[in-house]
Amino acid sequence: MIINKHPRNDIRSTINSNGSRLAKFSKRYQMYNDNYNDQVVSKLGQIYRAFAQLKLDVQINDNNNIYKQVVNAVSNVYSFGVNRTFESEDVQELYNELRIDKTMAQANKYMNAFNDVLVQVSWDGKKEQPKVMLRLPHLTEVGYSQGDVEWVAYFVEMVGKDQKTERWAYWSNEEHYYIDKQSGEDKIVAVEDNEEMVNPFGVLPFVYLHNGWRDESFWDSYTGDDLTGGTIDMAVHLTFLNHIIKTQSFKQLVGKGDNVGELLGQVLDPLSILTLTGQNTEISVLDLQSNYEQLHRVAQDLANNLAISYGVSPSQFRMTSQASSGFALQMENLKLDRFTLEQQADFKVYEKELFTLIGQVSEYYGKAVNGEMTVDFVEPNYPASETEQLTIDQQSIDLGLSSPHKVLMRNNPDLTEEDARVDVDDNINARNDMLNKVKTGGSLNDTMAALGLNANA
Repeated sequence: MIINKHPRNDIRSTINSNGSRLAKFSKRYQMYNDNYNDQVVSKLGQIYRAFAQLKLDVQINDNNNIYKQVVNAVSNVYSFGVNRTFESEDVQELYNELRIDKTMAQANKYMNAFNDVLVQVSWDGKKEQPKVMLRLPHLTEVGYSQGDVEWVAYFVEMVGKDQKTERWAYWSNEEHYYIDKQSGEDKIVAVEDNEEMVNPFGVLPFVYLHNGWRDESFWDSYTGDDLTGGTIDMAVHLTFLNHIIKTQSFKQLVGKGDNVGELLGQVLDPLSILTLTGQNTEISVLDLQSNYEQLHRVAQDLANNLAISYGVSPSQFRMTSQASSGFALQMENLKLDRFTLEQQADFKVYEKELFTLIGQVSEYYGKAVNGEMTVDFVEPNYPASETEQLTIDQQSIDLGLSSPHKVLMRNNPDLTEEDARVDVDDNINARNDMLNKVKTGGSLNDTMAALGLNANA
């Protein structure tokens, strides 16, 4: 069904006017997925007029994606684990089927990469259960006023016989329909099985994830520009390194004269004598050199400075023979851990909003999600050596801060509390039995026999 009327002017004008922001974040999305060769070529073309003649276009080095490395390194909300408690086991099974952990961990990465992400809850008619999707800035528009979201529109697909019509889905608290855009003309199209074009849920089915504070605008279009720009600069530096490596230390023969003929002798044999035919000829050498090490150091410093500014230890970009652990690693990542704790506090709110939204969508389709949910993120922690960890665990148990069965459960998350307590009791009984055998009175033979040892061995 096609309705011959236009949506409100603010919706249409917003979608049409934000092409620059959509294009910018489309490039960010491509870069995050290691597809930014064209962006490097564009930058090279701005720096070197004859970059194609210099063969720079076939020497491009875009193998060091600082942007992606830093984004993944700072996205640690779910890296240390998350504990959700539900009143109903059915809800736990639903969360497992929806793979909420993996979805939200990816949402954390996208949020740090693109500053803003929408988590949408919809309905899967085939599985008869909710489904969760991520909406990214390069394909999404939001109507935002006075701190409130009024509507959301996102690109769905290209439609029509010629596949030149953009189809956008539009949501407000009251309405839901498609907007088909082609050649500057918009048409409203009803969604299948929703001829009335109403929002069946009565609320916008989205959770809004923001990296940082928002003042007047929903979107943050600038944070992260240093990372994307630095990644392009790194690729340019390394591309030029590829270009000059052949002239790092190279001597080019030069022949001069009034009537230069041919060069006689083996050019590649340093012991041969070279002669140049002609009149008044002279052979000299043009010494071509480039400071390869200095340029390489500039590229390395660029990566290190960007990492440090985001709280990432530069050691994560280097492979060393001695890996940091325990307290040393904690000190290296102190700033990053504070950032992670701040984001974990935000994601507690996002998790509860998502749970509420899943319940609202499920209730509309007659699949109620009962009970409540509590969520707790495991704080950043670091591995220690086995000896150090045993000492820490022993002191924690002695001070009453932990117990043996909790240590077992930490080391083996598949253990239930009951099984862990049984294992601890069995281990203590076995130890006591061994000690009792060693302390038995009588001869040495009796003791050895109690321990199951052969006295004649």
